[in-house]
Amino acid sequence: MRAHTIPLVAAALAGALAIAAPAHARDGRAEAAMPKDMASKPDTAAAYDRGMAAFGERDYAETLDELLPLAQAGDGRAQTVIGIMYRTGLLGLPDHDEAAVWFEAAASHGDADAQYNLGLMYFQREIYAPGRPATPEALDAAAFEMFHDAAAQGHAEAQLYLGYLYQRGRGVDRDEVEAYKWFQVAAWQRNGLAASARDGLAASLDAVSIAEGKDRARAFTAKPAEQARNGAVLATETD
Repeated sequence: MRAHTIPLVAAALAGALAIAAPAHARDGRAEAAMPKDMASKPDTAAAYDRGMAAFGERDYAETLDELLPLAQAGDGRAQTVIGIMYRTGLLGLPDHDEAAVWFEAAASHGDADAQYNLGLMYFQREIYAPGRPATPEALDAAAFEMFHDAAAQGHAEAQLYLGYLYQRGRGVDRDEVEAYKWFQVAAWQRNGLAASARDGLAASLDAVSIAEGKDRARAFTAKPAEQARNGAVLATETD
């Protein structure tokens, strides 16, 4: 990587990130997160609305009371909100283990916000990736997969981070044209950091590479969750 292509996007991402905490293993609570009996699934829409109203009022205990039954019944939106509350300490001290349980559950259903948040936790070294060695390379690979899943569904912030990973060659082979593509796709969604990253990268690329990046961006179409996950598997096998 040429040194002058890195600082802009690196500084932008650093400004959006907290100082990374040491990675640590989860204790197996994921097995208990989802009950098998779905017959008692609550009134999802009304309970979710009440939970988010409480969230807006910063009543996080009430938010948890409303959303926990939904999350236990498999509602990805509720699982993601609960994960965010645990990760950011809105329910007390930050609990990365518990946050990861809920993000993993929602991500497995294809929830793009959960995939993005789980990717951030790997990216910031807050947790280990299950079944992988506790190395920076393994965490970058796990982050890449989560960001790819979310980006493929049209998640602009995930697209920004995916572009960064391609630009730096973290978790995937370095590909500055592919990085340009993802920065451009996110910029089209009014992501200012992505637009700045695209322009910074463009300064180091030739006209042919920029044109190829733009062509790839124009060809991008957001995919449903299952197709996005299959695409991430193919990407990690072939890149």
